[in-house]
Parts: sequence; C-alpha cells; structure tokens
Amino acid sequence: MSTTAPFALLAIDTLRTGAYFLAIYGITIVASIWIARDAYRRGQSIAIAIGWGVFGLLVPAVSHLLYLYLRRKHEGSITG
Repeated sequence: MSTTAPFALLAIDTLRTGAYFLAIYGITIVASIWIARDAYRRGQSIAIAIGWGVFGLLVPAVSHLLYLYLRRKHEGSITG
C-alpha cells in the first residue's frame, strides 16, 4: 500500500484552500480600494477615505455594507 496517496490529496486540498483564500482576500482588497476611492471622489478627506479602506480590510463584511448604507443615506432617496 502506498503512503504517498494521502499526501497527494493533502497537497491538492492545500492548493484548493490557498486558491479560495486568495480569491476571498483579493475581492476584499479590491472592494476596500473601491470604497476608499469612492469616498474620496464624493468629497471626503483623504484621511477619512483611507480610514474607510483600512476598515474595509480589517472588518470586510460589516464595513462594506455599512459604507454602502451610509452612502445611500447621504445621497437621499432614489424616488425623490
């Protein structure tokens, strides 16, 4: 019986896990950069914009949804 088979499966699982990790954090980094640039373009100071970006990297789900909510609230209603 070969003992290399479990190690080969472990290597494939490790590569798959690494790919998921890179995809998730890649999306997080892109979204945080977008938030920082959007905040700056909307007239917030560079410090506040960078703060949003860093907050997006540290607490992704909460910060991205909070930014979108506050952005929408600041713009007003679409209907009027």
